[in-house]
Amino acid sequence: MARVNSFYLPPDKWKEPFILEADEAHHFLKVLRGKPGDIIRLFDGQGKEGRFKVTKIKNKIIYLKQINISQHQPPKNKIYLALAWQRSKKRDLVLEKCVELNCWEIIFWPAKYSPPFPKTIKSSWPKKLIAAAKQCENVWLPQISLCPDLGTLYSKFCHVKNKIFFWEKETNNIITRYNFRGDILVLIGPEGGFSDEEYKFLQTQDFLPISLGKSILRLETATIVGLGYIYLQFSEKN
Repeated sequence: MARVNSFYLPPDKWKEPFILEADEAHHFLKVLRGKPGDIIRLFDGQGKEGRFKVTKIKNKIIYLKQINISQHQPPKNKIYLALAWQRSKKRDLVLEKCVELNCWEIIFWPAKYSPPFPKTIKSSWPKKLIAAAKQCENVWLPQISLCPDLGTLYSKFCHVKNKIFFWEKETNNIITRYNFRGDILVLIGPEGGFSDEEYKFLQTQDFLPISLGKSILRLETATIVGLGYIYLQFSEKN
């Protein structure tokens, strides 16, 4: 069966009449050259998806007829990713991979060696998540949040069963030795590394240092390697 093209419809728009407009309509009309009669997939980023038939196109608005709709249950084991803030041309890549690897939430935080921290979430970031979800057909869009410091981050996620951080100086705790069960908070430091104060704080708050191997990895590489292992574990459990 041929793959059905996916489009994002916000949760508050899942009602009659079902329509696509703005960016999603442009994608259907200009990029995919869609036409009436096409069957498409919609998702809301909160576990809902469905198949719809395009009934008409008028004034750059795509009108749809519902074929079926299903609601997925949230994963039993959730991945929370806390990324130290940095200027990175690879941030779009990291956001994309977080969707593909089923992150539940992405939290940016300012490390000692981070550049100036943003005050607000950029409008382009959620768009990157949507584009990635359309490609990999993930029905869940991770939330993006900003956390002002490690203390606040710990307070928000102290209830999470597993709390780990990737550290290039760790030699014994190799990630492949662990079979994580339950929600997990994965913390990744800046490319300048953790400061002594940050490392001591993480140790006192029961974060487990994890090695990803002998190489000193860039943030985007650590994200893909570390989360990829956890993703494969959780895929068997969720």
